[in-house]
Amino acid sequence: MPGIDGFTLIEQTETDKDPIIIVVSGSEEHALKAFDYYAFDYLLKPYKDTRFEKTIYKIIQQFNRDNNSPQTNLVKKEATTSGIKSPNNLIPVKNAGKIQFIETNDIYFVEASGYYIEINLSEKKHLLRQSMSRIIDRLDKEKFIRVHRSVIINLRFMQEIIRSANKEYAIKMKNGKIFKISKSYKKDLFEKLNL
Repeated sequence: MPGIDGFTLIEQTETDKDPIIIVVSGSEEHALKAFDYYAFDYLLKPYKDTRFEKTIYKIIQQFNRDNNSPQTNLVKKEATTSGIKSPNNLIPVKNAGKIQFIETNDIYFVEASGYYIEINLSEKKHLLRQSMSRIIDRLDKEKFIRVHRSVIINLRFMQEIIRSANKEYAIKMKNGKIFKISKSYKKDLFEKLNL
């Protein structure tokens, strides 16, 4: 763009909601910078049609979280026939000048930590400057659920639910970590677990 670059445009744009940002560039150096702006995806030129279609599919999924909606079913059908796989299940994390990719299935839980979130795996954790509401949108709603304002868990790593004498509930994870279930998230959790 003459006179201005895409990153400057992002900085100067004011919106009520966080926009979905897709960075398209011919420079690999822009990939790291893209994630500084919480880019939803990054396309390196020249890219193939299938790669572009995958990005569009991910954007549509972002807006159509209801799996039973006709729009989502149509997207799934088109994705299957065009060979596109399910939405990207990788989370990019910058570390020492590199971008590492975390498989969402390997995440035990996500915990808020000030302006950051901690993505906890079995033996490692990664710090990411992102909000809890933003990361929950990147995770599979069938596998992940928020149990507290500052905690998201992966249900496959949940071991048991504990009820205390004062009728408060907590979740114990398979790695021994225990999280209090807040009243505002208890109903959704119990409905998901058919309790």
